[in-house]
This record gives sequence, structure tokens and C-alpha cells, in this order.
Amino acid sequence: MADLIEHDVAHPYAVWLRGDGTVVYCFTGPNSPPVVPVFPDVDALLEAEALYQECATWVPVSLDGAPGLAAVEAHAARLTLIREACGYTERWWEQDGFRLHVWKTFAAVFPGSGARWAVWARNRPGELAARSFLSQARA
Repeated sequence: MADLIEHDVAHPYAVWLRGDGTVVYCFTGPNSPPVVPVFPDVDALLEAEALYQECATWVPVSLDGAPGLAAVEAHAARLTLIREACGYTERWWEQDGFRLHVWKTFAAVFPGSGARWAVWARNRPGELAARSFLSQARA
């Protein structure tokens, strides 16, 4: 494997590229947890990062009593999957001016921690659509 991204300061894990092109996250050193395959290739990693960076300029959307991960994932089947940005532990969907990101990477790299999700809206109509999506997922 080759070291893909130096993460020693920002994160306590490494991002590596396997010979077959798979992007994996892992700890380095003795007694390290297993290597976690995250993306099938570098292109998926780059697409996911580009979406995340774009969403950083959007409006984060949440609800009081937000639905759990299982409900959000089940309801996400109604959205458009952004295949080129998905991996083994990361998924992106979009619809009506909002995006949903589910990441299980952290939970896989740090056993015992939970998977997470987040929603961002491009504008006010997207925020209303996202709130509707989350309300329906909660029901």
C-alpha cells in the first residue's frame, strides 16, 4: 500500500491506496485495528470530498427529534444516489436542492463509535424540502 494522504496531525489514522486502487483508512503502528476499505478508487474519494467542500457553503439542516440513521437510510431510497461519490462506508444522495451524506467510516475505523448522517440545503426551498424529507423519515 502507498500513503495517499498525510493525516498525522488532523486525524489519528492514515489514508492509504492499495495496489488494486482501493482507498483504505487505517491506524499505523503495532496492535492497529484492521484496515477499513472506504472507497473503491481515488476518483470516488475526490468526488466525495468535492461534495463535502461544496456543502460547507450550504445551510446545515436538522430537526428536533431527528430520525435515527436506519430511518434516514431507509427513506434515502426515495432520493437520487450520487454513485460517483459513494464508497463502501460513505453514501451521498441529493434531491430538490438538498444533499444527504451518510458515513459509517468513523464507526468502522473507531469501533464502538456510531455511524453519522448530515443534510445540507443549497437555499431556502432546499431547506424546506430537506425538513420535509427528515419529517417523513421520522414518521
